[in-house]
Formats: sequence, structure tokens, C-alpha cells
Amino acid sequence: MSQEDDRVARIQATARVGQQLESARFAEAHFAAMKAGDLIALSNTLHPQAQIVGPSGEIHTRESFLETYGKVFANIDRVDVTSQIEHDNHTFSIYNLVFTPPQPPLRVASLMTHDSEKITKIEMVHDPQIFQRIV
Repeated sequence: MSQEDDRVARIQATARVGQQLESARFAEAHFAAMKAGDLIALSNTLHPQAQIVGPSGEIHTRESFLETYGKVFANIDRVDVTSQIEHDNHTFSIYNLVFTPPQPPLRVASLMTHDSEKITKIEMVHDPQIFQRIV
């Protein structure tokens, strides 16, 4: 490997680390807002035209998502993130939404996509029955 190839490889590695840190920052801000039940902070993490895809269908604006989560926040006791992986402009997370009794916790797998400023898409997989009883 030439010196130039080595220099390019180091630059690429640094760029990948930077992208992973950026992805982690978006996810951390999003989950911190969820844990705090703060709709304003949650709004600040999302692009105005954010697309949310889940078992119950699709939402195509930040406002629609916030309206739904406003109802959910009233029933959330805590949010426990159990796993998180960042790659490029994506963050994959597994977390539990722990509701006030008698509702059981809801296990969620989520893939967030972001641009340089906001989360643009969230794809979620979870049991829709629990979520429908709450919303």
C-alpha cells in the first residue's frame, strides 16, 4: 500500500467515525426527549416532513407523529434502550416503552435515517395491539 493509499484509508476511517458519532447524537437526542416526555425536544429532532413507518401504517409529517406520541407519553413510565448500532446516516435501536400499569411493556425495533440536521425517517417494528390500546 502506498503512502497516498494509506492517507486516503485514514481519512475514510475518520469520516466513518464522524458519521457514527453524528448518528449517535441524533438517536441520543431523540431518546432523551422520549424519556423526558418532552414533545418540543422530540420535535426538534425530526425533519418537518419526517416519514414514520410502523405496523399501524405511515405518518408523513412531524406534526402527525407528535400528535400520536402526545397520547403515548401520557402512558409511558420510562424508555429503556437495550441495543443501538450506528452506521453512516442510520441508527438501529431496540428499546422498551414501559407503560404505567396495567399495560405490559412494548418492545420496539427502530431504524432512524437522518440528513445532516434532522431525523428524516423512522421505521418501527412492534406489536401493534398494545400500541392501539393506548392511542
